[in-house]
Amino acid sequence: MEGRWHRNAFVKIITSADMGKTWGNQLIIAEMPAAWAGLLPLSDTSLLVVCDHDDRVQAQQVTLS
Repeated sequence: MEGRWHRNAFVKIITSADMGKTWGNQLIIAEMPAAWAGLLPLSDTSLLVVCDHDDRVQAQQVTLS
């Protein structure tokens, strides 16, 4: 799959409540094939996750609590 290596990924958000000592709360934004993920902060507690998924744009707002 030369030239398509970047598409063999899931796009996920994983958070830490203890300053990075442990990680959890995995949220899958897009399953394979996904690529070129980006994050856009919307406020202090929310962000927009955007990626290419199966040759279309997918976006999801995530709110942290």
